[in-house]
Amino acid sequence: MTKLSVLLNRYDQSALTEKILGEGIDPFSYMTIDSDENGFLISPTPLFVEESGAISTEVQLDKNLLPLRSHCGCLEFYRKKECLHTTLLHALALKELDEERFKKEWDLYRYEKRTDRQRALILKMAEDLKNNPFYFNKIRLIPEITETEQSYSLSLHIGYDKEYVIKSIGEFMDRMEHGLFYAYGKKLAFVHSYEALDEESKELYSFLLNIASSDSLKSILIRRSQLLKILEIYHQSGLYYSNGTQTDYYSFKEMDSVRLKLDDRLLSIDMPKEMRKWICGVNFAYFFTEGSIYIYRFKKRNEAIVFSYLFKIKEEGLYLDNNIDEFMSVLLPFLQSEITIDDSFYQKYDLPLVTIDSYFVYQNAKILLNYVVHVEEKYQETPYVSYVMEGYFQTIESYGFAKEKEDTYILSSLEMQYAFLTSDLSSVKRFGTVYFDESVKKITLKKNNRIGISASYQVGLLDFRFDLGTLSIEEAKRMLAAYRNKKKFVRLKKNVILKIDAKEAKKIDRFLEDYNIALNDWNLSVEKPFYYLAKSVFEDEIVYDERSLKMLGQLRQYQTNSYPIEEPFLSVLRPYQKEAFQWLMTLSTLGFGGILADDMGLGKTLEILSFIHQDTIPKPTIIVCPMSLIYNWENECKKWNVNLPVVLILGNASEREEKIASIDYESKSIYITSYDSLRRDIDFYHGMFRFVIADEAQYIKNQHAMKSEAVKKLRSQIHFALTGTPIENGLADLWSIFDFIMPGYLGEYHHFKSRYESLILQKDEETLRILKKRVQPFILRRRKEDVLSDLPPKTEEVYYCKMDEEQQTIYQAYASRLKDSLKSGGQDILALITRLRQICITPELIYDKKFSSAKLSLALELTQRALRANHRLLIFSQFATVFPILGAHLQENGIHYQILDGTTPAQRRMELVDDFNRNPAIQVFMISLKAGGTGLNLTGADMVIHLDPWWNISAEKQASDRAHRFGQTKHVHILKLVCKDTIEEKVLKLQQVKQDLADNVIKQKESFKISKQELLALLEGGNEIGENR
Repeated sequence: MTKLSVLLNRYDQSALTEKILGEGIDPFSYMTIDSDENGFLISPTPLFVEESGAISTEVQLDKNLLPLRSHCGCLEFYRKKECLHTTLLHALALKELDEERFKKEWDLYRYEKRTDRQRALILKMAEDLKNNPFYFNKIRLIPEITETEQSYSLSLHIGYDKEYVIKSIGEFMDRMEHGLFYAYGKKLAFVHSYEALDEESKELYSFLLNIASSDSLKSILIRRSQLLKILEIYHQSGLYYSNGTQTDYYSFKEMDSVRLKLDDRLLSIDMPKEMRKWICGVNFAYFFTEGSIYIYRFKKRNEAIVFSYLFKIKEEGLYLDNNIDEFMSVLLPFLQSEITIDDSFYQKYDLPLVTIDSYFVYQNAKILLNYVVHVEEKYQETPYVSYVMEGYFQTIESYGFAKEKEDTYILSSLEMQYAFLTSDLSSVKRFGTVYFDESVKKITLKKNNRIGISASYQVGLLDFRFDLGTLSIEEAKRMLAAYRNKKKFVRLKKNVILKIDAKEAKKIDRFLEDYNIALNDWNLSVEKPFYYLAKSVFEDEIVYDERSLKMLGQLRQYQTNSYPIEEPFLSVLRPYQKEAFQWLMTLSTLGFGGILADDMGLGKTLEILSFIHQDTIPKPTIIVCPMSLIYNWENECKKWNVNLPVVLILGNASEREEKIASIDYESKSIYITSYDSLRRDIDFYHGMFRFVIADEAQYIKNQHAMKSEAVKKLRSQIHFALTGTPIENGLADLWSIFDFIMPGYLGEYHHFKSRYESLILQKDEETLRILKKRVQPFILRRRKEDVLSDLPPKTEEVYYCKMDEEQQTIYQAYASRLKDSLKSGGQDILALITRLRQICITPELIYDKKFSSAKLSLALELTQRALRANHRLLIFSQFATVFPILGAHLQENGIHYQILDGTTPAQRRMELVDDFNRNPAIQVFMISLKAGGTGLNLTGADMVIHLDPWWNISAEKQASDRAHRFGQTKHVHILKLVCKDTIEEKVLKLQQVKQDLADNVIKQKESFKISKQELLALLEGGNEIGENR
């Protein structure tokens, strides 16, 4: 038996522990003790109370005060067979009956509790030191570059407040690799880890992994390309630079432009004398001055090429000597805008002064350029003037201008217009004067600022408001439309160009999609159903009002709500059913719908009826269910809601229409109809129901089916769906059910498919996380094994059989036809699949003659064996036509059976169920999977045989749970019969592969559709099963 001190630690979750046990309070004010010759019986006075009401608790101790048994009505005990309540009673009794022994246990509890706290504190401290050693300060690595005549070397400084020199780079790398603690000095000691470093240092560390080794010393030699990488990493902050004798800290600064200079025959970089040290990379040039490193970002490919060549000869420059003609004809046109040419150069080579004035005009949303060339007439036709003109054209084309006609260029691109208008145009000004027309000066350039979103509760609605900053709503719409068309800029008005902030645009675009708001419907204020509150993906972006946050908390913590439960339900509801009641009441109070997705056999019917009973709104409820379950609902409604009118909408068309016309929409009552009847009658329903309950809601999983459309047309304040399998064929099923319970919550299906379904099928974990977060508040799913600890176990086994030669020959013939049909895209694929499955059971299902059947022989053998062991059986099959064939074999062997299939009237179904449960003489109940797989309580059986496997494993599970459910007292055996080397054997593998998606979304494994490629794989035994999603 678990020690009392251990139990106290385990359940130390209430101030009650200290209050009752730690203070000098009379234990008898909390309990009563009865004794007899066997020991002591302890119960609380008064009863313990939970949200659902008072609970019964008892603890029985033997004469030595050791526990014999205990019982409590709380959910914790129901799940674990121990709880806080029984533990406290045990402790109270010990305190009264053996105070010395209690004191030892109590002291041990206190000691262990204190020790556990200290241990937790130590572990938390170590975790904090490891992951965030200085809480708000990250460790910084600062490189030190030392330059010699022929090379560069790298050493490191480290710190966050005070810096220390790393004496061995190799040892530092070893500390990082193994997460070692090391003290560099009094003000720096930490556990080394990647997360301990700031962002620049993380990047440098990753770089060092490629160039440093464990035996590296204080410094390591680096190449120029590696130096450029370090400069690039630290260009936002700074580093140390040393010439070998002096070390200084250098910060980085931006440099707008760098000019080339042509003086006599020397082409060089035009820069101040103090900026003679420089290094050239692919995209940048770095110029060193005292204490600063200037970064020049190349704006043109021409610059990068010339600078790379000049860097090779560094300060010397490029002497043109006798190559001046080649320079002017080949290089000068490309460098005209980049070069400052000394007047002596013009005089020496008799070159004319050429100026080109530029005139810019804004017209028809385009910027037009006209230019005028000024040069002495005698030089107009000289090659040099042509060189200069060519350089000018290249310069203006680099801004995006294109030639429209002689002397006129045009700039159409918004992006290029924005870049042009934000440029200093220095390269154009080198050629002459730049003139802007008033139309250009009036152009306004804008950036969209942060868009704020707030939400507030407004009488059943959620009112979203948008703060667009300087943008109007129409401008914001144009911005978003441009963003959706992959644009970076948008023209808001004739003279206004907006640069789109992609991050903000993406945020609002995702919001409008997720909240089902069309762009044309977007305004500064948009109202949506209040259940949109639960769409919390953007909870960091949306500012909610206090009332909305309070109601959101109610939804997320529904277990803590305390809606009262009245009789007769209070005394019969189990703890998990009371939890469902609180969930249903919370959702309906907030105006939300939901999916009650408890396992089959957990009592969804009772849960929903207790909820309807408690609701006080004087309006009717309509329950839509399969025809086979109508009388079951009627019986349950009359059993539990004695004074509430219950009306079945059945009969011929005129009878149903008459009943619908007589519905009183202002009084509380229950109406029950079938999906098929509703499909025919939907146009006759005109009023507003309080609740629409869709039972076995997988019937509305097909969004295009007439049944689905009919159910969704029913008007009600709240919609609830009941189904143990909200996902059978794919996420489209879930969308369709949500489209019923809360229309629009998951958006239009085409949006849902692209936003969620397609990505999740591609194993996108983040999208799966977001979808789960959105749907989980509205799905209540509990499995039997989690809440019914007294439910007997079930065992599943697969029994294989081998077809005889004749059966195998027939099977292979149809398999070959199916392969050919799949490859040619034939129209008879489904029919051929059905034939294969029927042949696996017996060829008699497709041929009007007698055949031997390995599977039926196995079924008969297992049945006889089970009956000898006093079992009673359910036999399920997709093909009801096999039951008379199997029934003949059962009858020959004196086995009594009955059959339920799609032809069985609904009222007769209930009679058959009652007969089987009450009459042990009926040994076998054969049921078609579609007709009897749901809604039946058949706990009179303790063995289930599935004659044939089906793609949808959830249908098999539902059928098995007809026997393995609340009320069953025996171990349930489930047997699956499979023909070896056939499509059936492959189906079992496919079922296993296809269970992941639904399990991830709603914590329950389901099955999915089968594709053409998977069918081929089934027949060929390939590996493609499930991999083409």
